[in-house]
Amino acid sequence: MCSLSSATIGSLDSSNIPVSELESLQDLYIAAQGQYWAWGQQPGIPWNFTADANPCADNWQGVTCTVEIAGEDRHIAELSFPDYNLHGTIPASIGNWAYLHTLFLPNNFLYGSIPGTPWIALQNMTTINLN
Repeated sequence: MCSLSSATIGSLDSSNIPVSELESLQDLYIAAQGQYWAWGQQPGIPWNFTADANPCADNWQGVTCTVEIAGEDRHIAELSFPDYNLHGTIPASIGNWAYLHTLFLPNNFLYGSIPGTPWIALQNMTTINLN
């Protein structure tokens, strides 16, 4: 797995998500032990944090993005990982997903709490399932 930085992601085309959202996906991957997730339960590919990573264009499993509009970034709109064997915590950087409306993570092994500040940024959130 490759570490992300503004320098490596800056060359991505405009249809990608903002760097902060991509870094937050990597934070979730690390915090919830992504190397042990039960990949293959949904269409798409396992997450790959290379320099040209593009979760929307590459159809990453469990990730749904906003509709592409010419010249604008896409955004994380939905994360869905039921029964994926996530172990750990949800990182505070979840607040970087301002366009997130659905967080569906039931039947995993998540624990702890998320500080209140990230939730304030998630004004589009309509569905949360962390059972």
